[in-house]
Amino acid sequence: HDPKRRTISVAPFRDRVVHHAVIDVLEPVLDRRMVHPSFACRRGKGTHAALDHVQALARRHRWFLKMDVAQYFASVPHQVALAAVARIIKDRAVLRLLRRIVEAGGSPGVPGHGPGRGLPIGNLTSQWLANLVLVPLDRHVVEGMRMPGYARYLDDVVLLHDDPARLHAARGEVEAVLARLGLRAKPGATMLARTRDGLPFLGFSVFPAVRRVRPANRRRVVARWKQRLWQWRRGDLGEEALADTVRSMMAHLEHGTTRGWRRRWCTALAGRGPS
Repeated sequence: HDPKRRTISVAPFRDRVVHHAVIDVLEPVLDRRMVHPSFACRRGKGTHAALDHVQALARRHRWFLKMDVAQYFASVPHQVALAAVARIIKDRAVLRLLRRIVEAGGSPGVPGHGPGRGLPIGNLTSQWLANLVLVPLDRHVVEGMRMPGYARYLDDVVLLHDDPARLHAARGEVEAVLARLGLRAKPGATMLARTRDGLPFLGFSVFPAVRRVRPANRRRVVARWKQRLWQWRRGDLGEEALADTVRSMMAHLEHGTTRGWRRRWCTALAGRGPS
C-alpha cells in the first residue's frame, strides 16, 4: 500500500532466527502496552482492520488531520527505542541483546540516518521497536488530548474531529511529542481536510461511504501484474504462482470500492491484465 521507495536490510539467516525468537517471547508483553488504535505488527490488527477503523471514524467525524513521520525508520534514535523497551522489560540480558541488534543495524545512505539513529527495515525487531517508539504519541492523543477519532499504522497518523480548529491545535501537540522523541513530521505531508473529500490512508482514499484505490497504488498494482505476467510468459513463473499473485491482489482490492475493476481479473490467466 505504500508508494515510497525504501532500502530494505536483509539480516543473515542466523540473525533472523534470533530476531523471531526474541519477538516470540516479548510480543505479548509489548502488545499490552499498545493502545487500541495502533494497527501495525499486531495480531488481529493489520492494514485492513486499520482501514475499517478509519472509515468508521470518517462516518462519525467531519474533519481529519493526516500526518507522517519524516524518514521514520532511518531517523529513530537508538536510545529512544531502547529506552521504550527498558520501561517494560527489566531483564538485563534481553536488553543487552536488543542493544546489539539495534546498534548492528541502521539505514546508511538513507536521508535522516546518522550515528545512533536508524532501524533496518526488514527486521522483525525493527518493526516492533518502531511501533513501540510512538506509543507515547498514541497515549498523548488518546488519553491526554482525548481525541475522539485516532488511528496509527507505524508512522502514518490520523486524527479525526468535528472541529477543524481543534485539529489545527492538535498538529502542534503532535509535532511537540515527535520532537521529544527526536523525530519530526514529514514536511509537506500534513493534511487537514474534510472527510467527505477523502482521507489518504494505506493506499486508499477513504470516504465515509466508499474506499477508492489511490492512483499511485493503482499504477503499482498494474505494474506488479505486468511484471508477474512477463515472468510467466518467459517460463520463470508457474501458473500457480501467477494465480497466487491474482488472489493476493484481489484480496487487497476487495477492501476498496473496486468491484468493476476486479471483474476484469477474470481474464488474468488468459494473458490480459487490468489497465
